[in-house]
Amino acid sequence: MIQRKKLSEVRVCNFCARSCHLDNGEVGACGVRKNIAGHITSLYYSKIASMAVEPIEKKPLYHFHPASRVLSLASFGCNFSCSFCQNYSIAQDYDPYFAYESESINPTNLPMIMEKEGVNLVAYTYSEPTVWQDYMLECCDWVSGNGGKNIMVTNGFFSSVALDKFTRSVDAFNIDLKGNRAFYQKHCGARIEPVLHSISRLISAGKHVEVTTLLIEDLHTLEDVREIARMVSDLGVKVWHLSRFYPAYKMSNSNRTSEPFLKEAIEIARSKDIDFVYGGNSQNISNSLTKCTKCSNVLIQRDQYNVHLINSRIENSKMFCNICGTELFGKY
Repeated sequence: MIQRKKLSEVRVCNFCARSCHLDNGEVGACGVRKNIAGHITSLYYSKIASMAVEPIEKKPLYHFHPASRVLSLASFGCNFSCSFCQNYSIAQDYDPYFAYESESINPTNLPMIMEKEGVNLVAYTYSEPTVWQDYMLECCDWVSGNGGKNIMVTNGFFSSVALDKFTRSVDAFNIDLKGNRAFYQKHCGARIEPVLHSISRLISAGKHVEVTTLLIEDLHTLEDVREIARMVSDLGVKVWHLSRFYPAYKMSNSNRTSEPFLKEAIEIARSKDIDFVYGGNSQNISNSLTKCTKCSNVLIQRDQYNVHLINSRIENSKMFCNICGTELFGKY
C-alpha cells in the first residue's frame, strides 16, 4: 500500500517563485532550504562563500554611484540550474561540508567591516541571494541603519512575499534576463514570467534597476536578441548590459562569445527604445561609454574598471550634461 504524505508535515517555502512543497527532511530546489521538524530552515545561514571589496562596475552597475567601491558578499545556493553558471562553485557545485564549515559573519558586524574598508555600499551577489534572503535582509537592516546602501545582483525569480520585502530593503538591483521563454525552460529549469514581473514591479516602485544578459553565441541567436530587446524596452528598462560569455561549468568546452557577435547584438539593442546599452567583458572600451541621451556628449569613460566622470556635474545625487544640461538616469 502506498503511504501518502501527511499534509501536516508539508511546508511551503515562500522565498522564490518555485514555492517548493517540502515534506519533513526534504530540501528545496535551491539546495539550502530544508524542512526540519515542520520548520523550513536555511542550512547555511550567515555562512560566507565569498567576500571582496571591488568596483561597483563589476556588478555591473553603471548608473548607481559610479567609480565607487562596494563590499560584495555571498552565501551558498541558487534556485536555477544553468549549465553555463559563471559562479557554479558556490551556486550549484559545492561541497555541503565545506559550506557548513565556512566562516560565519554576523550581520551586526557589517557596519564595522564597512568602516574598516571605507565603503558605503554592500552588494549581495555571486550566488543567488534570493535563496539566502533571511540573512541578506538582516544585513540590509544593519547596512541601511548605518547610512549605507544595499545592492542585489539576482536572477529576479522572486515570490510575491520576497518581492515586497526586497522593495522595502534594497536600494539597487542588477537583474539577469537570461533569454526568452524557451531559453528559461531549456537552459535554466525555470520560467521567465516571475522575472519579468519582478523587473516591472521594481521599476514601478522607483527602484534603481539595471538588467544584464549573458550573451552566449552558442545558445542565443540575433533573433533572440531582438526578442529580448523588445521585452527590455517594453518593461521600461533604462540600462541593459550585454555581457560576453566565457566558457564555464558544464559549458566549459563551448566557444566564448565573439566580439563581432557582441557588436551586432549591441546594434540591435540600440535600435530599440533603451537609453543605455553596454557591452561587458569586451576589449572595445567604446562599448562601456556613457553618453548624454540628448547631445551624445561622453559623460563617463570606462576602461575596464578605471572610471572617469567628464563633461558632467553632480548636484544632489543627480548627474547633468555640461553641454546641454540633460539629467542622466541614475543615482550619483
